Amino acid sequence: MQHSADIQRPESRFRESEQDDKWNFCLTTAIVAVNRRNHEQTTPPEPLTGLQGKVALAAVKGDRTIAQLAEHFDVHPNQITAWKSQLEGSASEVFGSGGGTPTTPAIDVKSLHAKIGELTLKNDS
Repeated sequence: MQHSADIQRPESRFRESEQDDKWNFCLTTAIVAVNRRNHEQTTPPEPLTGLQGKVALAAVKGDRTIAQLAEHFDVHPNQITAWKSQLEGSASEVFGSGGGTPTTPAIDVKSLHAKIGELTLKNDS
């Protein structure tokens, strides 16, 4: 005849094993999350090239919806939105702020007067 302690023992081992599995899963998930976060922080964003640039430009144009572009280019809509934002954010680096008038180079009046005088003397000779 088995005692009640013998019957409970395999069940408690099963519970401990199940709990260990849950803890292992949680720890593994945490490690993966930390590694992913560290990778994202140290990896610079990819430049807009090739397909990325075409998709981002098409999104900025607005001729088609994001869903239509996603189907056409076989890219996830969230990725298209991210590339569009990246393009719009980097446009100011390419074209400047665009808020003011274009800066003109400083004119050296003395050197221009000297050149005019030189050419005048040359013409008079």
